[in-house]
Amino acid sequence: MSFIMIVMFLAAWSPYSIVCLWASFGDPKKIPTPMAIIAPLFAKSSTFYNPCIYVIANKKFRRAIIGMLRCQTRQRITISNQLPMTASTAPLNP
Repeated sequence: MSFIMIVMFLAAWSPYSIVCLWASFGDPKKIPTPMAIIAPLFAKSSTFYNPCIYVIANKKFRRAIIGMLRCQTRQRITISNQLPMTASTAPLNP
């Protein structure tokens, strides 16, 4: 999983770094417009890849996410087994 995350990080940020290096050391006017637009967007979308990889790779996490999306709880809590909420009448001492 860590290897996949590293590879995806490099794949996402490499086009952006190429565009930045090209603009710094080459002629920025020769950078194609689609590349100048898509590279930063692809790089900034890299924050979305880690959770996706984690959901795919981790079985427990995947089950928890599916349960959350289906609005399932880990335990069914009924009103009868909850403790009643009472207010204390004793004053607080500093």
